[in-house]
Amino acid sequence: MAVGDSFSAGNGAGCAVSPQQAACDRTDGSYVYQLKADSEVLAKNTPWCPGSFAWEFEFNTCSGAIASEINNLHMQNAQPPYSSFLRGASLYTVTAGGNDMKFDQIVKVCIYGVPSLTSCHTLFSNVNIYLAAGSQFRQDLEALILHLYTQAQGHFVVVSPYVTFYNADVGRHWGCWLSTSLRQQLNQAVTNANSILRQNAQAHGLSFINESDLQARFNGHRFCN
Repeated sequence: MAVGDSFSAGNGAGCAVSPQQAACDRTDGSYVYQLKADSEVLAKNTPWCPGSFAWEFEFNTCSGAIASEINNLHMQNAQPPYSSFLRGASLYTVTAGGNDMKFDQIVKVCIYGVPSLTSCHTLFSNVNIYLAAGSQFRQDLEALILHLYTQAQGHFVVVSPYVTFYNADVGRHWGCWLSTSLRQQLNQAVTNANSILRQNAQAHGLSFINESDLQARFNGHRFCN
């Protein structure tokens, strides 16, 4: 079962899985959908292998979702038949927190230049408020991770970090007008958010994807490359 935001939904990574999935930008290029596809290939090619079977899959991610929405709407208040699936899932994947820190607005305003009453610099400054000890962001994220831990007793939960958005090793150029300093600040904010995710996951014995391995796979594919 996959829960989370656009990083899990795969916004922009492929085609909508179905017309019903389009509202949340769930695509066939998302990493969770690729996990599902891998299980189907394995089941087809190695039917004799114990544990080789296509997974029943619940794609419950949604672009734009914040941690409290994922927890309240997708986890605690799930209705049948989804609620029974939630209790019986053997593998849970989750990515959450980016929208709480307004990363989506930062991309729109700071990268694509979408008009906004909030400046790019203000959005960057607010990130530190979200990261501060005792912030609502930290409380909501901890509540989600705790609920996953409680719900998935005896099962496998994988928490995914975020990838840094920018190549901060080059100066400004056509198509990359943000200063190197601002790019470094945003990348550091992503790193700090990942640290909070990792701390919460590990505190409850949940698996956290190796961040350095994930980041390396995106080299050459960031904004300003």
